[in-house]
Amino acid sequence: MKPYKIRLSSGDLRAQGMYILLGDGEEKYTKLGITSPPNRIYKIEIAVEVIFNGRRCRGKRSFNIPKGTSIIKAVESLIIKKAEMIKTLKDRGSLKIEKILIDKTDSNSRILNDLFDIWIAKKKINKKPNTVRVYSVYYNAHIRDSIIGKKNIDDINEADIQLEVINKMLNLSLGGNTIKGIKRILKPLFEENDKILNWKKIELPLPPKPRKYYRSKEDTVKIVKVLQPIYSD
Repeated sequence: MKPYKIRLSSGDLRAQGMYILLGDGEEKYTKLGITSPPNRIYKIEIAVEVIFNGRRCRGKRSFNIPKGTSIIKAVESLIIKKAEMIKTLKDRGSLKIEKILIDKTDSNSRILNDLFDIWIAKKKINKKPNTVRVYSVYYNAHIRDSIIGKKNIDDINEADIQLEVINKMLNLSLGGNTIKGIKRILKPLFEENDKILNWKKIELPLPPKPRKYYRSKEDTVKIVKVLQPIYSD
């Protein structure tokens, strides 16, 4: 695989510093000169450069992109990653991440349960104890003993999340907020481990409709006058 500069439409500079990794026989650009993504899971490499302590520092990282993701969607999903890389490089002068050994978790494992254990342990540093507790309860209740909890994160796709997590939670008659709570855990967990999913392909329940108030202004005034003495005591 070789890196090729990503080109978007004329004047669109969002892909600066981004490269798609392609094989020798794969189409690189369309007739319009726009990068053509392959019909498979592919990788995008981001290269950044900053000045740190008076010297030039460079760094790069690669990210997996799901099959069927357009080049525009892929670039849009990685813009925040690029910004994080630049910030890290400015702060530390390097993108190298120190290995964090937590309990007996294998830091080289790509099994989702192992990655969650590392991720949640780091969250204890800057999240409130109750937030960490809620994350752990959600994950342990709906993910840890499921098929995907024991699966390599690189082998998990949108269909797995839909069938093994979202649909099973729906079958348990869980509310929309509870189901969306799982997304708030999984999305950053996957992104931190360089696995980008297209969450628009995953159907989530609609939020409950707000209750509507149909009383007229005159009726509302009458109700307020009746209740006011009660609550003013």
